[in-house]
Amino acid sequence: RKLSYIPLLSRTRYFVQHNSTRSERLKQVRGAYTVLHPLSADSTYLLLDDVYTTGATVSQASNVLKEAGARNVFVAVIVKQPLD
Repeated sequence: RKLSYIPLLSRTRYFVQHNSTRSERLKQVRGAYTVLHPLSADSTYLLLDDVYTTGATVSQASNVLKEAGARNVFVAVIVKQPLD
């Protein structure tokens, strides 16, 4: 069964984070996201990411959603690990 979703964030600029420190990554992601659709007032949102290294990306994306009106933002990281 497929889950339905609506993309709410768009990345406005891209950068290479490989070998960057957390503080460097936090600077890189400032202003990197924009909200695509109006958010439901005081709603809860789930942010999915495929990688969590320093948390800079999910932190900034969460902040953008909260600034746009989200009451709560939960984060889930989806990782596929090969079976031994």
